[in-house]
Amino acid sequence: MLDKKLQKIFESYTFVDTDITLETETSELEIDSLAFVSLVVDLEDYFEKELKDEQLDFTSYQKVADILAAFNH
Repeated sequence: MLDKKLQKIFESYTFVDTDITLETETSELEIDSLAFVSLVVDLEDYFEKELKDEQLDFTSYQKVADILAAFNH
């Protein structure tokens, strides 16, 4: 389950009307590569951790949980 702050971060970069959960497919988010970079910046601030350049490929993530898992490695 996403906490409210994380959910708001994701919601600020997408226009979907459904609730965003850990199981939400990244394709359902309907965000482009520029929005993804901005999303990552906000997540880096939230987790106080920077992703490596090779982790910035949006197509390598299938679900929201996969994006968040990148911050736990």
